Amino acid sequence: MGEKKETVPPEYDVNAKWDACIDLTTRRFVYSSLGGAFAGLLFFRSPVTRWASIAFGAGIGIGSAYTDCSRAFDTPPAIVAETSSVSQLQLFNVRLSRVIQQTVLTANVGSSRRVEKRMIKRQVSEPMRRSAGYSESHK
Repeated sequence: MGEKKETVPPEYDVNAKWDACIDLTTRRFVYSSLGGAFAGLLFFRSPVTRWASIAFGAGIGIGSAYTDCSRAFDTPPAIVAETSSVSQLQLFNVRLSRVIQQTVLTANVGSSRRVEKRMIKRQVSEPMRRSAGYSESHK
């Protein structure tokens, strides 16, 4: 009669997410398989390598669909519907600064290891030079 249907907000609708993910996976699987088939026909002569390129394309399609679907299911629904561009920019700057810090730390670790290796080589090679009778003037 006058039943009132409750609608679920899109961010909480798991059925809609599954439908979208199945659709996305199917489309990406088919399109990337066709792309692999075209590349196989264009670049390879052997049937085995052509099938391998189709399988590679299919794997890329499924992998990219899996990545997008996992993001859809893992992200919590937004508390605020609209975020300001300033907060998005601040978030980007924080992430960028973390990446830069990690890169600098990694570079410092790599250079300190190189310095340690040089020092170890010098420590090992100097006694060998002395025992062989080389002096500083022969360098």
